[in-house]
Amino acid sequence: MEPLFLAKGWADEMVALVGGKSPVSTGRIADPSVLEPPDLIVVALCGLDRATSAKELRSKPFPSWWRASPAVKAGHVYVVDGNQMFNRPTNRLLDAMEWLGVVVANPAAYDSIEGFPVEAFDSLDAGAPPEMSAIEAAIFAAHAAACAANEARYNDPATGYGVFTAKYLMDRQACCGNRCRHCPYGHANVPLEQLHLIKTKNTLTSSVFLRAPKPSATGCLGYRNPKPVHGELRDAVVVFWSGGKDSLLALVDTIEALNSAREDIVLLTTFNPNEEVVPVQNIDTRTVVAQANAMNLPLFLVAVCASMSMFICPCGSIPTGSNYKELVDDALREIPRVRMPHIRQIKALVVGDLHLQDVHDWRVAAFPEYEIRSPLWRRDMHSDLLPRLGTLCDKYNATVRYSAVDRDRMPPSIQEGDTYDPTLVPATVDVMGENGEFHTVVHFG
Repeated sequence: MEPLFLAKGWADEMVALVGGKSPVSTGRIADPSVLEPPDLIVVALCGLDRATSAKELRSKPFPSWWRASPAVKAGHVYVVDGNQMFNRPTNRLLDAMEWLGVVVANPAAYDSIEGFPVEAFDSLDAGAPPEMSAIEAAIFAAHAAACAANEARYNDPATGYGVFTAKYLMDRQACCGNRCRHCPYGHANVPLEQLHLIKTKNTLTSSVFLRAPKPSATGCLGYRNPKPVHGELRDAVVVFWSGGKDSLLALVDTIEALNSAREDIVLLTTFNPNEEVVPVQNIDTRTVVAQANAMNLPLFLVAVCASMSMFICPCGSIPTGSNYKELVDDALREIPRVRMPHIRQIKALVVGDLHLQDVHDWRVAAFPEYEIRSPLWRRDMHSDLLPRLGTLCDKYNATVRYSAVDRDRMPPSIQEGDTYDPTLVPATVDVMGENGEFHTVVHFG
């Protein structure tokens, strides 16, 4: 619930049609306490069924604005199967609107439509999930109280030791790799051989910003962002980083083009929080964090739901859903001053598009307020990009492997995890996989 996202698009229209009123016109709410307190709350999480949504909702501390709202005090909070009923443009939206009309008129009749996937949600006194043990519930309550009081730590009810809160760790903008109980980064930097020591591994469920791990050190690409100077405000270039070979080529070209310009480079990656992977690319977020660490660059991981992430068409992958653009826009607005106080503005967005005109046009139309840089655009793959990729892999000790393979268009001899060898790609397939035949991941070292 931090930040809070309100359903928009057709959900707004549905609410209005049944006589309800949405509090604001934007989906992302940084401070929900400034809103008019809701009389009715319907939780319809994207990509999750009713039971999973209720469990996810109970896994987080309830903020003060939630507990103080008339809806919560009156017991008018309902969890529905958002994935099935509200978040897809199907005929089920009519069933959802029928139910919404009933519950807006009379919240007590929430279960009057037989078969509708809904449950009443009581969070006012429940606090922790019911399956928690007594000590787990005590930890949950202590952590919630510390977060509400904006405290950096609380004393563990069992041991008395100090424990950092998720909010404090989020403000640090780094996963320390020490298996912190409330790590908001999904324990991304905990060594693989130590993951089994964590009683409950945290999942990466929301957007997080990670600063460059060693600001004064040079990354594996021989580059680091300029050292901040007191009082200096700089521009930043945001590279849309998918984790594959095209991103690497575009990033290195961007670094070389900067020369001595005092501009920062920031990586931005969207991921599916339900699976902790980059949509379509099939690269897990842990790998993306490892890439950013190796290159010593800041990384913004932006959570998007699977159902709003990508539409796969014969000519490539185009992000769909108004929420995708909204979430990325919000992230871009947060980078200057908020995530990186020394950044004045985002100067340009860098993408790894090769030759798909519709994808390129979509980006330009979706982000008109930014300069879109496409350093690989229309460059010859065989005489230019592929030789350059080989040179970069040798220079930076990098390996490119297949992360996703379309089994209908690729031969069985090429499997996920195999090293990418363009000479083995069939002549009937785009050698760079630009049409979605395959995707790649870059490993350093």
